[in-house]
Amino acid sequence: MNLSVYLPPKLETQLSLIAQQQRTSKNAIVREVLEEWLTHHHPRSSWPPHFFDFQAVKETPDFSSYKNR
Repeated sequence: MNLSVYLPPKLETQLSLIAQQQRTSKNAIVREVLEEWLTHHHPRSSWPPHFFDFQAVKETPDFSSYKNR
């Protein structure tokens, strides 16, 4: 997705200098900062962390095996 964002001249200058110093693109920096901000302010999930540690029972058939029944 493309997104246009207006940056005041001072901010654009700072971003350009940092991008040159880091040898990366301004887009890459903006993506990284936005991902960090979203993670900090709006976590991906409200599920508790232990939910993601769940290990399936190995004897359980794969769900997709029921598709064609």
